[in-house]
Amino acid sequence: MTKTEIFVQDPYRAQTEAPPHPVQVMTPVHPPIKAHFFTTEIYRGTLFAIANVHRDDGTPPPTDALNGTFIVTGLFEQIKPDDKEICLFSWDELSFTTPGTFSLLIDVFEATSTEATLLGQVLTRKFTVMKEAVTGEPIGPTVK
Repeated sequence: MTKTEIFVQDPYRAQTEAPPHPVQVMTPVHPPIKAHFFTTEIYRGTLFAIANVHRDDGTPPPTDALNGTFIVTGLFEQIKPDDKEICLFSWDELSFTTPGTFSLLIDVFEATSTEATLLGQVLTRKFTVMKEAVTGEPIGPTVK
């Protein structure tokens, strides 16, 4: 097992220069093995995230948000020569047509050949959908 510290940053927090959320991860060293239980090709040892959409008013999320859960793509970049990486998650392709205020809770997983292990949860941002405009507000302090 090797220890990896993953810093999870969402696009809105990156724009506000807010610090990324650290997620401590213990990853075994092994070759990639395709996990067939996902519709998307996710490999053993691969970190991925599922973002759950929550409406502040408690009503169900819009159907165009895939019933409130969708897989978020992750871009892993080495930011230091040691074992630290930053993962930039993007949900640019997700469109909301239902007005309301939403929050994203990102679950970070590691895939194995038979299951997915939850590594940590990150609360990213709150955003409001008004017609076709999306405005985001950070949750927590920002760094100026």
